[in-house]
Amino acid sequence: MLNKPGRLIAVLLVGLTLRLGVALWVNSANPAALMQPDSHGYDRLALNLLNHGVFSRSPGPPFEFEVFRVPGYPTFLALVYFLFSPAPLPAVLIQSLFAVLTALLAFAIARRLFSPETGVLAALLVGLDMASIAYACTLMSEVLFGLLLALGVCLLLRTWRSWRFRSLSAPKPGWPEALAGLSLGLATFVRPLGYYLVPLLGLALLFRHVFGRNLRAGVVRAGLFLLTPALLFGAWQGYRFCRTGSARFSQVECLNMLWYRGCGALSLATRQPIHELQTAMGLDARTGRFDRWFDLHPEMRGLDNTRLSELWLRAGWRLALKYPGQLALVHLRGLFVQLFDPGSFALAQMAGAEDSESGHAIHAVLQRSPFSLLRFLWREHRLLLVFSVAGVLWLALVYAGTIAAFVGRRPGFAALPLLVVVAYCLLVASGCEASARFRVPVFPFVAVLAAQGWRRIFRRCS
Repeated sequence: MLNKPGRLIAVLLVGLTLRLGVALWVNSANPAALMQPDSHGYDRLALNLLNHGVFSRSPGPPFEFEVFRVPGYPTFLALVYFLFSPAPLPAVLIQSLFAVLTALLAFAIARRLFSPETGVLAALLVGLDMASIAYACTLMSEVLFGLLLALGVCLLLRTWRSWRFRSLSAPKPGWPEALAGLSLGLATFVRPLGYYLVPLLGLALLFRHVFGRNLRAGVVRAGLFLLTPALLFGAWQGYRFCRTGSARFSQVECLNMLWYRGCGALSLATRQPIHELQTAMGLDARTGRFDRWFDLHPEMRGLDNTRLSELWLRAGWRLALKYPGQLALVHLRGLFVQLFDPGSFALAQMAGAEDSESGHAIHAVLQRSPFSLLRFLWREHRLLLVFSVAGVLWLALVYAGTIAAFVGRRPGFAALPLLVVVAYCLLVASGCEASARFRVPVFPFVAVLAAQGWRRIFRRCS
């Protein structure tokens, strides 16, 4: 029998072996699957940073400043390309290491909140998760974002006292808060999803101490936590304002408002598949190009992406206000997809059984009827169906443990940051573009709660 450190090392090695094995196999058998549609944009940004020192997706001069992506993940890729080679495999192998570090952070969080045994089980759940394995093996930002997010929450918990730890003396305000803010600030530069999460957690830290009747400590801790992100965000937004005339952190919210939220609501209202609707309105969903948009709106030729995206934002809000019920359904469906999509399509794509064309066909069938989708998968996509059934059963096991964690003796107030992060990330990222990859960064926090729930079940049954 392995001792406790040995169990943790074995669990981490299992997760690392799975990810490295899948990455190396896919690179040999189906290397195109290492790249998702969004990966090509990240790759171009990284190459331009490396070769020309510009943050742009333009294939050549004059380089137009990128307004939709943030520089964190392209900078990581540029560094990997500089150290190794401009190819997906080195970055994917490093992401596999990042995924294992995230599992280690899940262990640290669970040990702080519950026990080392719960921590080992949480690390195992992260290591075996299908979506986490699949997206660690693609050139996408979720793994790096998830690592920085987990690190920030782990550091934040060092200053988060609850009734369970009342016997312990509170550490003095200092580096844990500052480093937690730095980690979450850097995470936002990987995915702008974290932009509003940082002040939300700062307020939670403040009110935690206000409820504990220690306003001064709350102000100091929250101030230390928010200081570095405020400086980073302010510097970036000031730079963007000088370059583009817009102080938004990223214009991606403008693009999403029309082409995903607005089009999703219109798609439900007209019962037209969203990809067909996007094409009719001017977006080629397969390539991400807007050539048809300019054909339909020739008066907008010559507008830069910043001003164009602001027009899209207003157009998206008009559709949202016109179809509020459909927009709510779009978000609910996106939330459902994030929770229950096991990541099976990405895994089947890596196996060479699916591609983007089949993905659009499956999505169109899903919009008509889930029961039609089951028949369609059984007839033409059986490997995907097998992966999906196995993945859904896995998620059912995880969620059963999560529910069990709240039955009887509750996790306590110390688990609140985990719940805040999970709820925020899932709700903000919900929409018709939602998929299992949006769940990957928050899965470690779900795994911590699930591990605690299953530990309680095991204790009751023994």
